[in-house]
Amino acid sequence: MPLAVLPAQICDIDAVYDVYFKAFEHEPVLGFLFPGGVDRKAHAEATKQFWNVDPNGYHIKCVDTDTGKIVGMASWDIYWKPGDEGVWKNPGGAFWLEGKDREKADSVLVPIFNMHEKLLGKHRHVCKSSGASIHRSS
Repeated sequence: MPLAVLPAQICDIDAVYDVYFKAFEHEPVLGFLFPGGVDRKAHAEATKQFWNVDPNGYHIKCVDTDTGKIVGMASWDIYWKPGDEGVWKNPGGAFWLEGKDREKADSVLVPIFNMHEKLLGKHRHVCKSSGASIHRSS
C-alpha cells in the first residue's frame, strides 16, 4: 500500500476536500467556519477560483497507489519574496458568512491574519494553511 504525494489539481478539489471534511467532521472548527453546514458546490467553486489566482498556494494530495484514492491533503502558502503576502495582505475575514456568524469567525480569523502579517510579512516563509488525512484500511 504505497502512498504517493503529488500536486493537487483543480479536478481533485472534490476528492481532496472529501478527505478534509471527513477528517474534521467531528471537530468544532467546521461548525465555527460553516455554521449552517458546508455547501460543497459553493465551496468547490470558491476553492477553484482561489486556486486559480493565488500565486503563493501549493496544494498537494496523498494518493493510495493501490486504490487510486486520495487519502490525505495539505495546502501550503510559500512566500518566496519578502513582503509578497498575497492573500494574507487582505484576507477579508470570513467573507462566505454573514451577520453574527461572520462577526464570530472574524473575531478569531482577522487577528490571526494580522499577526501573521506583522510577524512574517517582511520575510520569506512557508505556512501550512490546511491539511488532513483519513485512515486507510489495510
